[in-house]
Amino acid sequence: GFSSVEATIVYYADKRVAHDKIMPLAERLQEGRARNSPETIGTEGAAELDKKVELLEEELCEMAGIKAEDISALKG
Repeated sequence: GFSSVEATIVYYADKRVAHDKIMPLAERLQEGRARNSPETIGTEGAAELDKKVELLEEELCEMAGIKAEDISALKG
């Protein structure tokens, strides 16, 4: 887990934002993996990590009273 809600939000934001653009989570995860660890593409470990980040997104959105689609609709 993270040490605080703020740390959780920063981690999540890093997964959604590329430079100054909010990206779809799956696209951003794929892009990051291709850039940082292409050898993990298609592995069970990568799928597990993606699922954890998706669950984190659901949890944060629930806390904020929004949907993930609401984040995607924002203009970065």
